[in-house]
Amino acid sequence: MQLRKALILLSLVGYMFLSSSAWALQWGDFNYYEADGNIYITQYTGGGGDVIIPDTIDGKPVASFGLAFYGIHNLYSVTIPGNIGNENEIQQGAFSGCIDLTSINVVASNTVYSSQDGVLYNKTKTKLIIYPQGKSGEFTIPISVTSIKDLAFYDCAGLTSLTIPSSVLEIWQYYDVNMFSGCTGLTNINVDASNSVFSSQDGVLYNKVRTRLIQCPLKKFGMFIIPSSVTSITSYAFTNCRDLTSVTIPGSVASIEARAFEYCTGLTNVTLMDGVGLIGGSAFTNCTGLTSVTIPASVTGIDGWAFVFCSGLTSAYFKGNAPVVDNIIFDSGVTVYYIAGSTGFTNPWYGNPTAVFDPFATTTTTSTLTTTITTTTTTTGSKCPAQNVLGEGNPDLENLYAFRDGKLAQSSVGRKVIQIYYNNADSINAALDRSPALRAIARSVLEVIVPMVGR
Repeated sequence: MQLRKALILLSLVGYMFLSSSAWALQWGDFNYYEADGNIYITQYTGGGGDVIIPDTIDGKPVASFGLAFYGIHNLYSVTIPGNIGNENEIQQGAFSGCIDLTSINVVASNTVYSSQDGVLYNKTKTKLIIYPQGKSGEFTIPISVTSIKDLAFYDCAGLTSLTIPSSVLEIWQYYDVNMFSGCTGLTNINVDASNSVFSSQDGVLYNKVRTRLIQCPLKKFGMFIIPSSVTSITSYAFTNCRDLTSVTIPGSVASIEARAFEYCTGLTNVTLMDGVGLIGGSAFTNCTGLTSVTIPASVTGIDGWAFVFCSGLTSAYFKGNAPVVDNIIFDSGVTVYYIAGSTGFTNPWYGNPTAVFDPFATTTTTSTLTTTITTTTTTTGSKCPAQNVLGEGNPDLENLYAFRDGKLAQSSVGRKVIQIYYNNADSINAALDRSPALRAIARSVLEVIVPMVGR
């Protein structure tokens, strides 16, 4: 979106300047200017269809067409002439917004560019430069390609599946823009098994050893559990995955990078397993479907705006001390819950949400918490009965906690049930300890219930 706005502004400013200048000229459907004996096309004014860019105008070579076609609908194909011979003369976003463009063709005499099946490459087809936005279906990158240029697939809504061959060793990233932004129909990114740099699993793009999650297809939907091999989630990896409803991030993930889940508007559940370390800036910005989030004690840092503009978010549960932050991380309507005795929660960096003691915490504590709000006194058991039955560290507990925080805790009746449960934790645990048969029955019941409530 930022790129699109920048390109629109650049295009409009350039066009207004050139059309108002004394030396702005027109030839057929093209506005242009002349400099140093070359022709520079600034604007296409025709009705679209199949367009051939002229090789010369008034006997002078056409050296560039800039953003002349930016946002032109009903443009079906473009043929690039032979005189455009500098690799930097086709600008990033040159065909952005050309939603009907299915083919970019290059004349054979061009010494810098080439095309194949309507896709733009460098002359030797080692670099994939632009895939037309209107081209639909599945696409397998030719085996000659060694690098994919940034924004090559920008706004390609019709692309449904991409296969990356063993030859591709580099995928460029354009500043702060997702390389597949706007690929709203993309369901799978597949990588040849012999590729030495990249790999894929279930259509998701990783580095070779799958320690770094690079890109999730935008059409990924439903529940997604990130593999435990992953130690970092790349910036923009899930941005605009609007059909993603639930994600589980394992404790192996040391860092969730900036904007990793931005605009995942369908995301209603985020499970952060104990061990997750850092949450990057704007990591979950505009995840409007979230209503609550639980931050494990392992999270030591949260960068600014991590959960800002999550309009449905009303509560955040912290299981440890306040992490280090560099700016506000929640909107003011969020209530922050934390365990008595935890430190750092009187800071206004949360965006001034209400901060209160978590009455549902499962750690041993008898304390009085005094803040600028209500004084609260409570006592809880050393271990909740579910922990006693399933065992400490059992991953099924996360489903129960998520259900507790995301469902039960959102109503007054649910909160009362939770409070009764924890207030009687000691007696329940004692009964379980006295009766192995009762513990076995409880475990059987939980093994049936956990998958159901974890949905």
